[in-house]
Amino acid sequence: PDGRPDYFNRRWFDYAGAEYVSATQLASHMHPDDFEATMPQWRRSLGTGQALDVELRIRSASGDYRWMLVRALPSRNEQGAIVQWIGTYTDIHEQKEALERIDLAQNLLLSNFEELTRVNIDLDNFIYTASHDLRAPITNIEGLVQALASELPAEEEPQSQVALIMRLMQDSVERFKRTIDQLTDVSKLQREHGAATERVALAAVVEDVRLDLEPFMQSLGAEVMLDVADCPPLPLSEKNLRSVVYNLLSNALKYHAPERRPQVHLRARCAGQHLLLTVQDNGLGLDRAGQQKLFGMFQRLHDHVEGSGIGLYMVKRIIENAGGRIEVKSQLGVGSTFSVYLPQ
Repeated sequence: PDGRPDYFNRRWFDYAGAEYVSATQLASHMHPDDFEATMPQWRRSLGTGQALDVELRIRSASGDYRWMLVRALPSRNEQGAIVQWIGTYTDIHEQKEALERIDLAQNLLLSNFEELTRVNIDLDNFIYTASHDLRAPITNIEGLVQALASELPAEEEPQSQVALIMRLMQDSVERFKRTIDQLTDVSKLQREHGAATERVALAAVVEDVRLDLEPFMQSLGAEVMLDVADCPPLPLSEKNLRSVVYNLLSNALKYHAPERRPQVHLRARCAGQHLLLTVQDNGLGLDRAGQQKLFGMFQRLHDHVEGSGIGLYMVKRIIENAGGRIEVKSQLGVGSTFSVYLPQ
């Protein structure tokens, strides 16, 4: 009843490597770090008669410590008095180590997540600051270019060297301004998460984009086939959905193969809980390395076409912020297929 040990089975002796174990010897088998925490609980059980349930490390005959689950229950007589304590030691070493590995992995994931969050915040702040701080100097440059143009003789030939340089300078300013606008859009996307409150008809957005691209399509002699009539409205802002459709469709036209007539198929259908939007072309196509870089910020894989390298990065962010995903399959010299999965 007082907690002194008077019996151990053979399994204990095989593990501990001793033929007799006193209370003092039993205590000596406990890991020092666990002894200080375990003994007050054992004394409390002896004083209150409550069961003991504790995890601690016990030293084996080889000197190694293994985690044990120690349980002790009081055995009482008919009058309810405790006559002895019956205890068990259960080896839980592998389970304990597995839990420690899980805790380590979770802590590592949490640390990585926090680091990525800090990096995203820093990137967001940089983009926001850069897009705003660059507006003033580029506006000044644009003003200087216009002032210089006003000083040119009115009879200056449009094809003269000076006039050509002035047009190149103005075009460079316009490209820079578009890049700043796109950086501002990226900054807004960094803060945008969750489903939109409105629902937008895909067919109407696609038709609007088609009308905008009609002159470009005619200049290329492109054949564009659309199949989106039966699609349900999507929980995505019209602005973001238009950006996705416009970027994918215009890219399919811009990166056409010069030796063949451009053909673009835009289709949409229900696929489980998602709406699957595919844009397939017979354009230049990409190799495996190009596909891996495709959605990075400022990634331009074809220099002969004007662009900032931000469009597909924004498309991916818009889709992921809405809870969807985008995939690409491409073959160099054959064409590409972009598949967009949007939640319904």
